[in-house]
Amino acid sequence: MMQPIHWYPGHMAKAKKQLLELVKFLDLILEVRDARAPLASHNSDVESVLLRRPTVIILNKVDMADPKATEMWIQWFHSQGLRVVAVNSKNGAGFNMVWKALNNVLAVKRGK
Repeated sequence: MMQPIHWYPGHMAKAKKQLLELVKFLDLILEVRDARAPLASHNSDVESVLLRRPTVIILNKVDMADPKATEMWIQWFHSQGLRVVAVNSKNGAGFNMVWKALNNVLAVKRGK
């Protein structure tokens, strides 16, 4: 009989454990995803940790993604009640929207 395959790498388990310890000190979480594959670049195993704090999803590499597809993804994330901002980390495009999203989350947290 074959032994079950344990695919979950040790470094991922360690990172999740560290994130669980760290999240209690955080006001919000920034999750960076690849704009070309926003679902595939998400680690669903840490979903329970992400739900503990307000999260802003940053879709990076928009310069390499199809603009129409990116806009559709943004609309889809918004329809799911998620905060999302598209950025190009090479030239800084979109980072003003990241700051705006962060300030909005923190303003709500502060009750303003």
